[in-house]
Amino acid sequence: MTSPAALKSSPLFSASRKIVPSPSTHVRDRVAVDGEKSIEDVAREFESIFLGIVIESMRQSVPTEGLVPKGNAEKIYEQMLDQEYAKSMSETGQAGLAQMIAKQLHQIQDGKLEAAETRVQKRQAIHGYQQAQHLKHRSSL
Repeated sequence: MTSPAALKSSPLFSASRKIVPSPSTHVRDRVAVDGEKSIEDVAREFESIFLGIVIESMRQSVPTEGLVPKGNAEKIYEQMLDQEYAKSMSETGQAGLAQMIAKQLHQIQDGKLEAAETRVQKRQAIHGYQQAQHLKHRSSL
């Protein structure tokens, strides 16, 4: 991975150190300079957290009866191991969740996909219109 100092001195970035696309990549594949993360990085982190929850749930579903009960250190070790498993799984991209999330976020960013708030507002408007039509029809009877 490239160091922040090397990134800042790269000719690919403007003097204002804002997000500037690399000439060899698509416009949506941008590099953030001032500590911002790309959509792909955030999607990968979300996938890692989600997979961590799944792995934890899977571990809780396994019976833990034995001669010696688990100690606090073993529980902490298992949690750390589960987090590393989740991180490793998300880095390989085999689950595919990060790619789907990033794709939808890029579509929202590019205006090709409506945000959930817009869809809810449209549904509410349609529902209100339908109720008004129903009341209008009932009053004409």
